[in-house]
This record gives sequence, structure tokens and C-alpha cells, in this order.
Amino acid sequence: PSSAASDVYKRQQQDAAEFLHLLLARMRLTELQAGRATEWPGACSEEGRATHVDRLFGFVEETRLQCKGCQSGKARHASARVLVLPVPPADPQDRLWTVTDLYYLWAKPEELVGDDAVECSTCGGRRTSHVQQRRVSSRPNVLVVQVGRTVAQGGDVLRHRVMAEEEVSFPDVGTFEL
Repeated sequence: PSSAASDVYKRQQQDAAEFLHLLLARMRLTELQAGRATEWPGACSEEGRATHVDRLFGFVEETRLQCKGCQSGKARHASARVLVLPVPPADPQDRLWTVTDLYYLWAKPEELVGDDAVECSTCGGRRTSHVQQRRVSSRPNVLVVQVGRTVAQGGDVLRHRVMAEEEVSFPDVGTFEL
């Protein structure tokens, strides 16, 4: 069996966020294989079993979709261990973003149209435009946040100024100390 580190280096990738994703997945898999997981109602995993990794880092990401045609709605829930926030939009004033700003940018309602349109069972299976809104709906013990980067023309990596506040507060899940 290979380690998370060797998986990252085999791909010639030295990205810390990718390494952390691989490390948490590998630690979770090792715990499952060793039988160190337990049934946990509402567990942050697909199998309904929780490991120590799930109990420390796991949370539920909720995505609500509402059809623009018939107004019917549905919610999807997915387990996650890292909150991946969006790349801030280009800002000529070189704005200082906070983790809270980026969370609200990630969670704001967004219209899905064209290729992003979703099938609506109420509208007879047609692909229709929907409004999507996301949120973190359960509180992890440790919240790991990843802030994205973008590559500009010419291959230069543009880094955005992001300030990690001492505390962040998300609706419905509470306050986290950073």
C-alpha cells in the first residue's frame, strides 16, 4: 500500500491542500479497514459509519435546488471534510477578503442555466434552470477551510488577499475559532 505522500509525489504534485485531502481520505480508509468505525445516526459519511476522521473533520454540505419553471424544490446532502471556498472574483482594488466573505460568496443563491441546468422530475424530466443555494448544515469539531487560487494568462498564479478572522460565524452552525 502506498502512502498519501507517495500518491502526491507520483503525480508530481506538491499542493498542500491536495495532500491534506489525500491524507484524510487515507486515514479514514485505514480506520474503516481496521474496523475502527461505528454506526452513527446522521453520520457525515455515505455508509452511515463514522471514523475518528469523520468525528473530527466531517460535516454535511447541503445543496438546495429550486426549479425556476414549477418552483418545486429538493435538497441534497453530501459529506465533506474540507470546506472548499471559491476563488474570489477579480478585483482591481486588490480587496482584502475574509473567510466569512468567501463563505457567503460560496453560499449565495446561483442560477443554473444552459449546460448547468438540472433535470426536474416535476416538470417531466426536462432540463430546466434552477436556483442553487449551499450551506454547511452540521458543525465539525475542526473546520478545515481551503481557499482556491486562479491561474492568469501566461501561467502566473494570482493570489488573492484573504484574512482569516479570529472567529468566523456561519448561520445554523455557530462560531468557529481560527
